Order: sequence, then structure tokens, then C-alpha cells
Amino acid sequence: MQLPLAAYKMMKVKCLLTLERDGADPWNHYRPGDHLIGGFISATFAPFIPCRFSQAPKTDVTMKGSMMYWKLLSFQIAIQEVNHNHLLLPNITLGYTIHDNYFDPRMTSDVLLDLLSAGEANIPNYSCRKTKSTLAVLEGMDSEYSTQIATMLVSLFSFQVSYAFASPSLSDKTYFPFFYESVPKEGAQYLGIITLLQYFKWTLIGLVVADTNNGEQFIRTFEPVLTQNNICVVFSQTISLDPQKMKLNFIGFHQWSQVNVYLYYAKALSFKEGIYIIQHILGSLTKPSVGKVWVTTVLWDLTYEMTYSPLTFKYTHSIFSFLIQTEKRTTYDSFEKFYMSIQRFADNAFLCSYAKHPLAVKGWTRCQEKENVEMLPQRMVERTLTLDTYNIYSAVWNVRSMALHNKRLDTEKLKPWQVHVLDVISFLLTAQPLPPSRCVESCPPGFMKVAQEGKPICCYDCHICAEGTISTKEDSEQCIQCPEDQHPNKYRDQCIPKRINFLSYKDNLGIILASLAMFLALTTGLVLGTFIKFLETPLVKANNRNLSFILLVSLLCSFLISFLFIGQPTRATCLLQQTAFSIIFSVAVSSLLAKTITVVLAFLATKPGNRASRWLGKSLANSIILCSFTLQVIICSIWLGVYSPFTSSDKHSQPGEIVLQCNAGSVAMFYVALGYMGFLAAVCFTVAFLARNLPGAFNEAKLITFSMLVFCAVWVSFVPTYLSTKGKYMVAVQIFSILASSAGLLGCIFIPKCYIILLRPHLNTKEHLMIK
Repeated sequence: MQLPLAAYKMMKVKCLLTLERDGADPWNHYRPGDHLIGGFISATFAPFIPCRFSQAPKTDVTMKGSMMYWKLLSFQIAIQEVNHNHLLLPNITLGYTIHDNYFDPRMTSDVLLDLLSAGEANIPNYSCRKTKSTLAVLEGMDSEYSTQIATMLVSLFSFQVSYAFASPSLSDKTYFPFFYESVPKEGAQYLGIITLLQYFKWTLIGLVVADTNNGEQFIRTFEPVLTQNNICVVFSQTISLDPQKMKLNFIGFHQWSQVNVYLYYAKALSFKEGIYIIQHILGSLTKPSVGKVWVTTVLWDLTYEMTYSPLTFKYTHSIFSFLIQTEKRTTYDSFEKFYMSIQRFADNAFLCSYAKHPLAVKGWTRCQEKENVEMLPQRMVERTLTLDTYNIYSAVWNVRSMALHNKRLDTEKLKPWQVHVLDVISFLLTAQPLPPSRCVESCPPGFMKVAQEGKPICCYDCHICAEGTISTKEDSEQCIQCPEDQHPNKYRDQCIPKRINFLSYKDNLGIILASLAMFLALTTGLVLGTFIKFLETPLVKANNRNLSFILLVSLLCSFLISFLFIGQPTRATCLLQQTAFSIIFSVAVSSLLAKTITVVLAFLATKPGNRASRWLGKSLANSIILCSFTLQVIICSIWLGVYSPFTSSDKHSQPGEIVLQCNAGSVAMFYVALGYMGFLAAVCFTVAFLARNLPGAFNEAKLITFSMLVFCAVWVSFVPTYLSTKGKYMVAVQIFSILASSAGLLGCIFIPKCYIILLRPHLNTKEHLMIK
């Protein structure tokens, strides 16, 4: 703190008193108003040299820093716009008192006392003259300075508004109830960083932070977020900004060559120094790392640094930075030329002159508005506010409501739609393509990642998706199942509709079975016609011709039933398929059983004294057929009434197909009907086998025995074959069994008779049959 010149001359000391401070008085700009908005700016690096008290302190005004004009203009333009809009603050004017802390904690305390003291000396809350109190203090400095300011303001009940990312500790309203932020929380950058890394497929990164509490907290907070998004942090390195500790940073730097992308967490003050130290270390390595990419969290436009300090980024390919989004952001071909135009613009728009009261120990640079901001070049205003100083401009507008309502700043949290979006600013230093930074190549769609044992999560193998699953994007964590009516394409990166399939007349298998059924049906019709033509011949009359006709008609129907199984299933065909097949085959087998029993009774009737002759006749045969038919009808009626068959679709048995088929409704009823038919066939086979050696041409027992042997063999092999097939092939197996068993009955029983009727008519006589 400075002493008045008069007081200095009165002091008598034995030795010289030496303090270390800046070479100039604290810089400030001031404009009176009904309410003052205080502003802290970190824009100037001032030298701190010993100041001997053997001579009077200097009172020179320090030079403006390189960023001073933009930040100052942001305050001035915003306040001028508010003051000239009478609808915003009627009968109220805003003033400002803006200070530069020179990036130094001691000067921060000094200028804060200066800002809070309205008199000629830095005595907070004490004033010897009438002046308005400070409405709020706006600042956008590094977190350590923000914390320093908040600690002093909390005891004075003064509001503090930050227009930069602040330390999370300042969000604790218990200790800092008067601290507010006009920008999103620092975590708002996290999603942007993750999105940027994922967009360029950078999964191996290095994490570099300043050796501060905020840097350590950033590592603790953000490293788990990176891991959750499958981004591997190869190393986490803290950078000390103290040049005397630079050698300690060499530890672990051999890992830097493994990655090409570094995430650098720093604040405005430490950013440039940290980059300088890092570049120095990279250059000191055996093989300097060239072409690295830096992603920085600093809320600061780097255009000036990139223009004036290109050697600072010697080993850098490009830098990605985040800024609060504005309507537009200007690029500059000649930054120095633009800076000079900004300086001329500031001098022309605002007249600021230094003034000091004779009895005061401090002075002010008081500013006047030379013209209305609406009269200023709009392009110049826009270009001034499209740098990161736009945050200052926005903060002033956020605070104006305090002056309007003269009450505490609204403490409600920002709504989601009020949160600013961040712009990504890219500084490309070389024309080379962006370097990769990953452990392995991406897994293409159709594959999934499988972690390699003992390696980071971002090092993985690619395994093709399992059958029925797909992955639609690169580096999929897992494959997803296709819907039931869809299946993967051959690349397994897309689900496509399954093909509808059934046993149709267009399939080769369907054509073959339909042709075979038609041929056998025609053959049966010819046999039936032959028997009708030779109705009165002895061979046709033998063994009950009525049973032969019943058997031929049932065989004809069984061949025609095959067409119910071919084609797209409908409700009608599903109801008729199994029931018609069961009933007709029961009639066919029962007619054979009746024939066999008739043969046995006829032979027994020839023996003297045997009463079997009374059972001979049509009534016995008809009773056998009717009873067998009736019992099967009852079984099928229960089946249809309780467990009615219906149409269904099989989406799983055949890959890439939806098989339309008839569901039996009840598998048990299907096998009951089939089992009953098998029971009739077994009885018929047994009786025929026992009667196979009976003499005479009237004995069909041998033919029936052989035919039933074929019949039973077909249906016994049907069961395991049917159960082992799926889809339309199940239908094909049943059709083939129907055709084969029916053809066996037709061929074994009627073909030999047709041969005699048509080719050996001399054998078709009563005499021959009697002799036989």
C-alpha cells in the first residue's frame, strides 16, 4: 500500500525499507452512475520490482495490456446500451469502476479494497464524500483469484458475478452465498470434449493439468467420465508452473509418445506458461514428438497468442478450444492490424483521462462517452464482441436487473434451455491430416468389441455378430437382436425383412409332390374304372367287390388330400388337413381289415359244422368299416371342437424365412388320431399275417399282409423323420408318407388283379379260380 508523499518526508529510519510491488499504480477506469458495476480484469502482466522507501513512490499510469481494450470495451458498450435504452432502466443510470489485477494475488486484494472504498483511502465501507455503492462485482479470472475475491466480498455482503468457468467449490452457497455464474458450469465442457474425441475417434489420450487444486479435482472428476465413454487415459500428468520444478516433469514422459492427443486443463493465466513448459519438455526428449493435438478447456480466445507466439506451439499440429457461443465469430487475416483498429476505436468512442484528488492517495481514470453507441460503426462493435469478451458483455446485461428491481440477484438455477452452447475453436498449425490416437482400428458395423485381457478397455478385438444379431455402428459394445420378422443381411449390419415361405406349387419340391399325387390319383382312377368295366368278372367279385370299391375310393381321396397340404395355408385347409387324412385312412385300413376277416370267415365256413358262415355277408364288413370310421370321427370332432388347428408362422426354424404353416392345435390329438390309425393297421397286419397260408385264389391275405407291411413301415419311419424336420419340410414329409403308404396299398393289392384282368384274361374265369 502506498504512503502519501508528506508522510514519507516525515519518516526517519536507520535502514532502508524495501517492498516488492508493481512499477506503476493500480490501473482503473471509472464512470459515475446511480449504480456502479465493479469489474475485475486480468489483462496486463506488470513487473514487480523492489520499491525503496528512500525515495518517493512512482505514480506513473501503467500501460494497457494486449487484451485490455477488448475487455474494457465490452463493459463500456454494454453499459452504454443499457443507459441509452430508457425502457430498461427508467430514470436510472449505470456506472462502472473497472480494475486490472495484473495476474497477482496482492494486487487483487489492493484493487478490491480500492473498488470497495469510496473515499480517498482504501477503507472499505467508509466514505467522506457522497458516491454510490457498488451494485455487483464482475470478474472472469482464474479460480484462485475468484476465491480470493469471494472470501473478501462475503463479509461485505457484496455480489460477485463470474463470466468464466469457476471452481466448483465456489458453488457452495453455505460459504459463498453471494457468488453467481453467468456462464454454464465447467462441466458443460465435458460433453463437448467427449463428443470431439469420439468424432475424431481418439480413444488414447494424455491428461495434462496445472499443478493446482482445480487441476487435481479435474482429474478426479473427468477421468471416470472418459473411461465411461471408452476413452483411455494413458497418463495423467500435472505441470508445475514454477520454472525451478521443471525437471520433475520429465518423470513418466516416455508415455507421451504413445498418444497423439492431449487434453490440457488450464486457466487463462496458466495456459500459455503450461504450453511453454510442455513444448520445452517435448523438445528435450530424444525423439521430439511432432504433430500433437491439444484439446484445451481454457475459456479464452487464443487468436492473439497464436499470432504473436507461433514458436510456443512448435511441436503442435492443432489446438481445439471451447468458447461460449455467439451469433458469429470473426476471423482475422491481420491480427495486429485489427488490434490497432480496436485501439483507435476505443480512443474515439470513449474519452478517458487520469485524475487525482490533491488529498487522495489514489486516482481514477474517469471516462466519458463521446457519442452514442448506436452511432458507432456496427461492424466494429460486432467484431469487438465476437471474441471471448462477449461473456463480459452478457454478464453486464444479466446484472442490470439488480439495478431495476434494487434487490438481490435471482438465485434460481438456469433452466436447460437457458444454458449456453459452446463453440469449438480449432487452431490448425500444419496442413497435415489430423493424426490418429487409438489402440486398434475401429470395429466395423457387423462386429462387436471384445476386450483384450490385461489391456485397457480401448484395446479390443473385433468379433462378428452372432447369428440373428447385428451392429449398426462402429465399435459397438454388443450386437442387438433383429425383430422376429427380420433377419441380418450377409454383412450383419442391417436387419432386413424375412422372406415369406411355405410349400407352394412354385417350389421344386411342391411341384414334384403335386405331380406325384396327381399321377397316383389318375392311376387309382384307372384302376377304379377297370374294376367298374369288369364288374361282373370272377376276379372282381371275389373277396367282396364292395370293399374293393370302398378301398379304391378312399385311396383316391388320400391322394387328393395331398393338395390340401400344398400352397399357402388358410383356416379352411388347416381344419381339413389332419382330420380328413385321419378319417380317410381309417376307412382304407378298416376296409382292408374287413377284407381280411372276410377271407378268414370264408375259409372257416368251408369246414363242416363250423358256424362262421352265419357271419359272412355285407353286414359284417359294413359294421367293421362303420365302427372304425365312427370312432375316428369322434376323435377328430373332439380335436376340432376343443383344440382346433389354425394358421401360424414359424419365424425361427429357417434362417431368413418366415414359414407359414398349419398348427395342429394339439400335438396330443394329432398323435391320438395317428395312433388309432396305426392300431387299425397293426390289427389288420396281424390278422392278414395269420391268414396268409390259406389256400385259394379267393385269399387276398398274402397281398394284404405285404401291403400292410409297407404301410406300417412308412408310418413308423414317419414319426422320427417328422420330428427332425422343420418348416415346410415337415409338410413335405407328411405328404410323402401319405403318397407312399397309399401307393403301397394300391400297388400290392390291385396291380396284380389289373394284370390278370387286362393282360391274362384267360385266368379271370370261375373254373380257374375254383381249381386254384
